[in-house]
Formats: sequence, structure tokens, C-alpha cells
Amino acid sequence: MDQPAIFVEKPQTKSMVVYYAISLSMAAASVAVAVCAYASYSSFSEIYVIGPLIGVGIGMGLAAMFGYVHLTMRRTDYRITETDAQARWGLLIKREDVVQLGSVRSIKVIQEPVQRLFNLGDVILYTTSNDFLALKDLDRPEEKKELIWNLVLRETARRQPLIDKG
Repeated sequence: MDQPAIFVEKPQTKSMVVYYAISLSMAAASVAVAVCAYASYSSFSEIYVIGPLIGVGIGMGLAAMFGYVHLTMRRTDYRITETDAQARWGLLIKREDVVQLGSVRSIKVIQEPVQRLFNLGDVILYTTSNDFLALKDLDRPEEKKELIWNLVLRETARRQPLIDKG
């Protein structure tokens, strides 16, 4: 039987705005350079268009890549119960990872500069078997870390009498 979840959350996509802005700005700047090159040279040659077109291609490619990441994030769910942490994700290929909280040995929070702007971060749970579960782009990651760590301590204390009797 499934246990009730302490929290169920999706990764926050607020920080994707920055990445979209960068890639679309790159494409727009490349188009502007192509238009300026065309307007300023009387003997227009295709050499003046190749560079900006490459820039447009790279910018649009980045936008497509960020779009795929964005859609994958929208299809991701994190679920924490009293005994385990679960992550389900995938757009084309579905994946699910589960970590027992009793086996978690440490928790780390990582905040990249863009994540810090939006108070987002990655909460990574490391287990005794050197495995890990990364919960990416969580809102208020320090609070989530404390909540999960308290559940880890509770689960470890609950399991302790079972280990002593064995």
C-alpha cells in the first residue's frame, strides 16, 4: 500500500526564462547582424550571411534544447513519504528512482547562479551504497533539505531497534 506523501513537488521552471532569453537574444542579434551586413555592403556576398545564419541556427538550436528540458521538467514529479524519496521523469523515456530514507547518509544543496536568482536549487540525497537521488530545481531548497533530513533521522531511529535485536 502506498504511504501518504509528506510532499509532492515538481521542479520549478522559473529559471528557464533566463535560458530562453539568452538563446532567443542570440538568434535575434544574429538576424540583426545579417540585416546590417546586407544593408551596409553594396557588393553583397554570401560570405556576409553565413556567420549570422550560423548564429541564428545555434540560437534556435539552443531554444529547442531548452524547450525539451523545459517539457521534461514539466513531466517530472518528486514524492517524499516517511520512508522513501521518489523521482519520476522523462518525456520520451520514462524513469523512476526510489531511495529509502533509512539509507541516506548525507544531503547536499547546490544552487547555481541562475537558480539563486529565483531561490531554487538541487537537493541531492546520497545513500550508504554510494548511490544518489537528485531532486532538481526545487523551490526553497534549504527548507526541503531540512524537512528530508528530519525524516531521515526519524526513519533511522525507527529502524535502530530492529538492527539492535538482530
